[in-house]
Amino acid sequence: PAACTVIAKDAFVNCVAATKVVIRGKITKLEHGTFQGCRSMVSITLPSTVKSIGQYCFEGCRALRSFTVPAACTTMNGQAFQGCHALNSIFLPKTVTTLSGAVFYNCINLTIYCEADRRPSGWNASWNNPNRPGVWGAQA
Repeated sequence: PAACTVIAKDAFVNCVAATKVVIRGKITKLEHGTFQGCRSMVSITLPSTVKSIGQYCFEGCRALRSFTVPAACTTMNGQAFQGCHALNSIFLPKTVTTLSGAVFYNCINLTIYCEADRRPSGWNASWNNPNRPGVWGAQA
């Protein structure tokens, strides 16, 4: 049988019992709303093979504290982390060349650590709406 490479749209939506999630395998894509509304999720570990994080993927994960974007990731879609109130840090590797608007909207405690020295041309001008603190040239 073929290995699963995509976690489907809304696969774990509103799974309020999940607190710590570890995804293994050769997943390359998290689709729209995969973990949306998992309000008790404190941490999630993704495999290094993830290339794309879908729109609203972690929206409403209010207990999520920190997140490291996998090194293979190239694309993060709009509102992916919207409303992650406890999220206090995220690391974005240089490989993220496409970042849609308002990815971190309403992440009120967030500091964004970017490996790039400045905003890449493929990042939407409103990627960091509403202007959370950012550190350019950060190391993982």
